[in-house]
Amino acid sequence: MCNILLGWLGLVKVPSISVKLPRSIVERIKRDAKRAGLSLEEYIIELIFQSLDPDERILEYVDVAKDLLEQAVEELWKGDVGQATEKVWVAAALAVKAYAEWKERRRLTSHGELWEYMRRMVKEPELWVREV
Repeated sequence: MCNILLGWLGLVKVPSISVKLPRSIVERIKRDAKRAGLSLEEYIIELIFQSLDPDERILEYVDVAKDLLEQAVEELWKGDVGQATEKVWVAAALAVKAYAEWKERRRLTSHGELWEYMRRMVKEPELWVREV
């Protein structure tokens, strides 16, 4: 059933990896993420994507969002609704960031900017909603 749902969503199973870092580095990254108002996952993604040109970054945002949706489905199957919710939130945030960068060449770098842009999107659905 999980594979059917993943296929329906157009998602491909992607392996994940674990990286062991010194505790002091992990604590530093956590502090910096908190200061930036981002989840740890979002912060690391932004660190990696900051050096990409806008077109590459847009594609990477979309690819990572798809991967996170796949992971969210897996978390749901395991019964971990909290982790699934976090993955869906980050995927949605990345989708909005991809849209803002594609549509307006605007890079959203904080939760404040993200929420401001999403509020604008809700008020102006003609910018992004279309009938299929």
